[in-house]
Amino acid sequence: MGRHLFDEDSLDPELVDSWGTLHSGPFVPDPEEVEDVGWFTLEEVDSLLLRGLATPHFALQWDLDLRSRTSCLP
Repeated sequence: MGRHLFDEDSLDPELVDSWGTLHSGPFVPDPEEVEDVGWFTLEEVDSLLLRGLATPHFALQWDLDLRSRTSCLP
């Protein structure tokens, strides 16, 4: 969906890729890799970002790649 370099902190640059997929379920994250999973509306994500409850990496990814593409999801 998109790719950008997050280099706000020169000690921690990160190349960020955004991917999208369709999945008919069930969705079972690997507990060794994922601590928690949640489902959010667009408004809830925007609210979390406004309150500073997301990483700077995700905030940039949301603004550049994800917000505009969520309207095309089923």
